[in-house]
Amino acid sequence: MFILRFFKGLFITLLVLYALLWLVPHVMPLKHDVLNEKPYSNSQFTRIDEVKVHYRYWSSQASTALGNVMLLHGFGGSTYSWRNNILALTDAGYNVLVVDLPAFGYSDKSKGINHSNTARSALLWTLADRVGLQYNMEPYAKWHLAGHSMSGEVVAAMSALQPERAKSVIFVDGGASDTQAKKTPMGKKILRALLPARRTAEVVGGYYLYKPKRIKKMLRKAYGQEPDTFAVNAYMLPLRQPRASSAIVEAMVYSEEVSSYKLEDIKQPALIIWGTEDESIPFSEGEKLDEVLYDSQIQEIQGAAHNPMETHPGEFNRILIGFLDGAKQKTAPTRQIIGQ
Repeated sequence: MFILRFFKGLFITLLVLYALLWLVPHVMPLKHDVLNEKPYSNSQFTRIDEVKVHYRYWSSQASTALGNVMLLHGFGGSTYSWRNNILALTDAGYNVLVVDLPAFGYSDKSKGINHSNTARSALLWTLADRVGLQYNMEPYAKWHLAGHSMSGEVVAAMSALQPERAKSVIFVDGGASDTQAKKTPMGKKILRALLPARRTAEVVGGYYLYKPKRIKKMLRKAYGQEPDTFAVNAYMLPLRQPRASSAIVEAMVYSEEVSSYKLEDIKQPALIIWGTEDESIPFSEGEKLDEVLYDSQIQEIQGAAHNPMETHPGEFNRILIGFLDGAKQKTAPTRQIIGQ
């Protein structure tokens, strides 16, 4: 009898807590920092299968472009993350396309988007085709693909699934893995149905996470040094757009892979860049990637943390452009530390 009363009381307690989780976030007012104009002077938007994508494009400064480079940010980032690399690339002769992945930056945050790596791959190749038409590139032009952190998985999917389009692939402090298309696990379906995650995420993000103090702490770890106020605000503003927090949660639970591939399918030249002081993703992930890729090299940047393209742009740009120009040495050691 005691056990029955105990479980009855426990059930009622859990039911009340669950109801509060639904109710409290909905009665708390939300404030967003809404933009009334384009985020940047060269911001452009397009819709691909009803998904709104924000991108920015820079043309090569050479009389004849040497190639096309697509840059994809990491978790919580945006096109801003590549601000220190674009001029060096265009001066070196490359066209540059920088994209906000849906759920991040100023791209779509609507419900119902598939945020898996293979779904993002299809979306980004369609975008590449549109940009190619827009800027008079040859049909189905090839691209060098660079992905930071979580976008390492995205550029891996892009290069494995459409190898004829990928000229090379660059992983910046981000690994990748084999991917298998499969049905949504039951646990994920239950999580979607039961958790009041969307509104709760908005409240937690607005009232706690996406504040200058928290963003500064996040960037301090990513940079390995103190971020300036401008960088803090530039990272914070996209995260304070309407539905930003809930969209990021949805990106974690609405991510059904639509295709399968193996990393060994990637035959393009690959560059793996890593900061020696990265505390977010261990260098061992880069080493694992190097072992399985067909044609790869690793270069570390001494003293850099998780975002070397932002904090050490001189070394980063030199390494990247040298690789793009075909300057890598086949006989050089697989692992090289820059700056010692």
